[in-house]
Amino acid sequence: MSAADLWTLDTSHLLSAANAARVAGVAVALWLAGAMGRAARRAFGPGTAVVSGLLVALVVGLILRG
Repeated sequence: MSAADLWTLDTSHLLSAANAARVAGVAVALWLAGAMGRAARRAFGPGTAVVSGLLVALVVGLILRG
């Protein structure tokens, strides 16, 4: 195995680790969206759940943009 092969293996491992971190970030953001939506509905009514959902969509977009 040459040094170039090792470099390719190393960078592909880092890329998959970065993708795993993004997936984990999106999962956490979606979980928070559910919690925020439920809390907003209980506290202020159904209209605020839409606003919290839009904010979480923005956060997820920023995470995926990287």
